[in-house]
Amino acid sequence: MQIMLLNKIVSGVRFLGQIILAVTVFAAPWCFGGIDPATQYYLFLGVIASLICGLVTLLLDRKNVFSFPTLLLPIFLILFLIGMQLRPYSMEMLAKHSPKAAELRQQLLPSPDSEEYQFTKAIFPETRSSADPAPTSIYPAATRHQLALFFLVLGVLVSAAILFQTRISVTGISIAVAFNGAFLALVGIITRISPSNSFLIYKANSGVYGTFLNRNNTAGYLGMCLGVILFLVFRAVFRSDRETEEIHRWDKRWERKYMTTQQWFAYQFTRFLTAGILNWGLFAVVIVASIFLSLSRGGILAMLTGLVIGFPAVFLTRRFKLPVLGLIVVGVCGAALVAWMGMGERVQKRLESIVMEQNNLRLTNWDNAMQTAKDFQWRGSGFGTYQYANLINDEIAANNHIAVRAENQYVEIFLDLGVIGFLLFFACLVMIITICIRLIRQHKDDELTALGGGMLILVLTQVIASLFDFGLYIVANAMLLALFCGICSVAVPEKNKREQSEKNDWKSSKTSLFSAFSFLSRIGMIGVACFFLVFLFWSQKNIGVLCAIGTAEKHLKEIGKFQDVKPDRLAKVITELETAIQKQPDLAIPLQQLGEAKIALYRLQMSRDLAALPDSELTANEAWNLTALSHIHNQISLFRRMNFSVPTQSIQNHPAVEEFLKPAFCDFIRSRQCHPIAIPPHYRIAEIIPILMKNKPVQKFEEEMIQRMTIVAPQSAQAWYRAGVLERNLGHQQQARSYWKKSLSLSQIYLRSITETLCEDLSVNYAETIFQETYPESPELYMRLLANYFPEKTSPQYFSVILNLFHNVVDSDTEIPQEERHYYRGRYYLLAKDYPHAIEELNKACIVRREQHEWRYYLATAYFNDKQYGKAKNEIQTALFYAPDNRMYQNYQKTILKNW
Repeated sequence: MQIMLLNKIVSGVRFLGQIILAVTVFAAPWCFGGIDPATQYYLFLGVIASLICGLVTLLLDRKNVFSFPTLLLPIFLILFLIGMQLRPYSMEMLAKHSPKAAELRQQLLPSPDSEEYQFTKAIFPETRSSADPAPTSIYPAATRHQLALFFLVLGVLVSAAILFQTRISVTGISIAVAFNGAFLALVGIITRISPSNSFLIYKANSGVYGTFLNRNNTAGYLGMCLGVILFLVFRAVFRSDRETEEIHRWDKRWERKYMTTQQWFAYQFTRFLTAGILNWGLFAVVIVASIFLSLSRGGILAMLTGLVIGFPAVFLTRRFKLPVLGLIVVGVCGAALVAWMGMGERVQKRLESIVMEQNNLRLTNWDNAMQTAKDFQWRGSGFGTYQYANLINDEIAANNHIAVRAENQYVEIFLDLGVIGFLLFFACLVMIITICIRLIRQHKDDELTALGGGMLILVLTQVIASLFDFGLYIVANAMLLALFCGICSVAVPEKNKREQSEKNDWKSSKTSLFSAFSFLSRIGMIGVACFFLVFLFWSQKNIGVLCAIGTAEKHLKEIGKFQDVKPDRLAKVITELETAIQKQPDLAIPLQQLGEAKIALYRLQMSRDLAALPDSELTANEAWNLTALSHIHNQISLFRRMNFSVPTQSIQNHPAVEEFLKPAFCDFIRSRQCHPIAIPPHYRIAEIIPILMKNKPVQKFEEEMIQRMTIVAPQSAQAWYRAGVLERNLGHQQQARSYWKKSLSLSQIYLRSITETLCEDLSVNYAETIFQETYPESPELYMRLLANYFPEKTSPQYFSVILNLFHNVVDSDTEIPQEERHYYRGRYYLLAKDYPHAIEELNKACIVRREQHEWRYYLATAYFNDKQYGKAKNEIQTALFYAPDNRMYQNYQKTILKNW
């Protein structure tokens, strides 16, 4: 009686754990893939609850058979590697384990015998030098956060391995995944048919799809759902085949000799089409159509590859022809559904772009990542630190963008974990594929063959998608993969499981319970469950801190412009953010935001006091501008260069400096030593130091900060622009212009700011030299200067100088193609009002590139100004032929026709 009650309790707890785990895994994709820390916090609760249920069943169910998961060994090794990345080492050991990490710390942090270190330590006693112990991870807080999410995923794997050991439970969770995936697919299809702005549905043209914020994530998730559905299809096919064989054995009417040819062909194509096969086939069609409509090129290729490899794998093993037919039916029906919705052309163009698209941004990203990975090849830069480490080589940073992900799982793992971590990660993939193949080859067990076939397709979609996209980076996709990896890792034939269960029965043989394999497996799994349970609680605590910080940051963003906010409100939000950060004081990015908020509070207090002085005539806006750190830094440097006493004592001695600016300085120091590979801390420290040091010489400190910014992000236009600003404030005008030239050669994003600052130093006598020192030799840039910044009407004295430089650049640049050289010469003559020569050069250019409608437009302009209205009309009509919707061309055509 007690045994029966115990069995019911165990069954109830196991079922409760299965439900909780299923709900947790299925909730993530409906919450934008589980990317928000607040969502992750509750996902941890679900995984913890399911793991507790699994642990209870392990302790109470003596008949529970558990084959220790083969995946756990490489996983434990990966965890060990990540743990070693967080362990502090002496500089000597760090240089041995990660020479690049040691080199960066020596370059980006002050040496222990430097004046900067002594000054900083006097203000902030916790200051670290370049000789202090440090981990191999360049940003430990990011590694710790990624590790917490990794524990969440592994918690799902362990819970699934414990809870889903019966055929009925595996089938049940697969059916649930099928329905969940079908609903997600339908929501995605809706976003393509009728874009909307509701909570779960986003505009289809913004790159998102369905309930995910990224179409690649959606395609990756639906690809796994397709693998699960195909497991159900295989299962139904095998069951139908087995039932048909039983009928044939007793009913001779189904033999070939008793049927006509038409009946036999009809029978061959319809005998397997049961209700179950048709239902799951319909689900598969919807999933396939949705993956196509996601317009994810990597997702579509991964799905097709998984189908092409997975179906024949089952076919060759079972000598069964229907999977090949099923592949054709599913693919054709899914493609037909896409065509029926009128989206076939968009899908076709998206797939053609794989080969035809000229944009090599993704290849550039991979190349940059591999260059960085070579520097951290053995230990890696740190789990989850890709976007920070890659800043050293990231060419995308030129336009103030950051490659957050490598868009290649293998490249990113290689960068984050090094050679050892990559090999361990690859071993996990090989192991799970081997498990799937082993299940397929269970010739006498249809259930396992079907499971192996479906799971092989599931895994292959992720293996292929990881080459192009980043589906597994988000929690929802990783959790679903972990769920079925856990199920597959303990899947054994029903006969073997029943035999082992009988051996473990107390009544049959007590000694068999303590057999070496059974005992060690049970003890090992209990230990694993306890291990992950402890770290899941630790991880949830870390995620909870991020939630609190995220809430405070949200309140900070809600303030809007700091200039218009009340100091008390800003101080309240600062206190909230500071309190949240105290629980994890090495979070560099929130520390930067905290420092910026304190600087704003300092400026608010200062500007209000300046405007309130009895003899002050400053407006609130003027007072606010005077308190800008860049302005103060500029004024201090100016007076020091002139050997005058600095008349900023009223600012430097103001109580707000001690109350707000000095704490902000400490926040940036903390941010720099936690994560030195970032531009803002070095820039802000350089601006604040002159105010805090008052009349002491600080130029050497500022020059070090400038050098550090260019080391951190040598491919960033922002780094070189800000370095130029600091150099100008120090009075190094020529050096500043050389930095700005480097910035403009990377990107023209700061062209306006640089030009406006440059105008303050311009004079007609030195204009040509200044322009040459500031602007790179780019014909397009010079044309932009002539059109927008130094036009002939408002700046005739500088227009002629730049026009002459433009002509020299066009003639001297040997890398310009000949037809482009003719085009630029034509533009030069057009600006110089030499219209016959402009017509000659532009005609030569257009002969080579007939489809260049912009060149045709300028040729029409040259003809028009030369009063050749007929030819101008012909050229503008040609331009409109190639660009019929161009409004500028249409208006210019009207102008030509009026004068013709």
